[in-house]
Amino acid sequence: MDRVKIYSKYDLTTNMNINNIINFTNNFNYEIEEYNINDVLEYFNIIKFSKDNEIKERIINETNKKFDEVLKIIQRRIGKFNGKNKESFLSLYNEVDFIYREDFFELIKRDDILNNIKDLDFEELLNNPNFHYNLILKHEKIVKKFDEIITKYMIEDSECAEIIIGKYIYEKNQNRDEIYLPKSLTQNNKEEIIVKYIESENVNLRYLGMVINFPNKFKELNISDKIKLKAKGRYIQESNKIFKNSTGIETEVEVTYDKNQEEPVIYSVDKNICRVSVSRKWIEGNLDFNTLLNNFIYIFSFFDMQMRLSLVSNLSEIGSSERHILLEDSYNYYCKNK
Repeated sequence: MDRVKIYSKYDLTTNMNINNIINFTNNFNYEIEEYNINDVLEYFNIIKFSKDNEIKERIINETNKKFDEVLKIIQRRIGKFNGKNKESFLSLYNEVDFIYREDFFELIKRDDILNNIKDLDFEELLNNPNFHYNLILKHEKIVKKFDEIITKYMIEDSECAEIIIGKYIYEKNQNRDEIYLPKSLTQNNKEEIIVKYIESENVNLRYLGMVINFPNKFKELNISDKIKLKAKGRYIQESNKIFKNSTGIETEVEVTYDKNQEEPVIYSVDKNICRVSVSRKWIEGNLDFNTLLNNFIYIFSFFDMQMRLSLVSNLSEIGSSERHILLEDSYNYYCKNK
């Protein structure tokens, strides 16, 4: 049976997960005494699903009211497992299925586990090749407890520059989890990490562009002109490497206002050049209000044939490339100081 994993009530996997919970409940084994970390994390997800009243009611109806009883048992099993492993909880990380790694750290931030984690064990976790900082930086309690350790490791890891830059650049309305940086990570530390990133072998042109255009509006991070200039030099260097021997397709968009053109607007495509020619003669010769309004409809296409504004950008109509490239990075270039 597939594991239960909650992403969002509105995720496409929700119905499948509800059916998995129904099957889990109807076939629940009351007798088992041994269960592993992935079993516990699945219990944890089932409990999270149960907090939605609509989902819970559906599961109860489909399990002949058996679900409430099962919930109580799996809650006790989680508590028993945590108590048994609280001294060595982090050692279980390598056994955790990929889908449950975030849930693993949600369990860790509970006081009964967090207060028993030793500094050396936490450092061992930070050295784990399967670990990523975002897993813990989402949890303020974990960051607060291991503030200085996290700072030390972030300073040594140049790739943390992407986390730092992203925290300040991305808009909060993009449904991203809040990132908590350790308090002991100073302005100088952040600049040091960014410089190391610029000088490192593995750089991302996208993040270099963010550094170059980083807005001077954040008290916690102010990237100097010297660092921006350094990033620009590396950006040019890496861009030249990419396009040195590669071929591409050149496209153009050409807009002209023709004084002698009789037709109000002419569209044409010649090879890779899209041309739009608007008649100045028409516009200057038809200045009554009704025609001027119609120009925005029929020439400039500000409205569709149902008189709806066509300049509105709907998330549902944006492709995945635009969603991840334009929506996020455009904030870097066009944001207003607040």
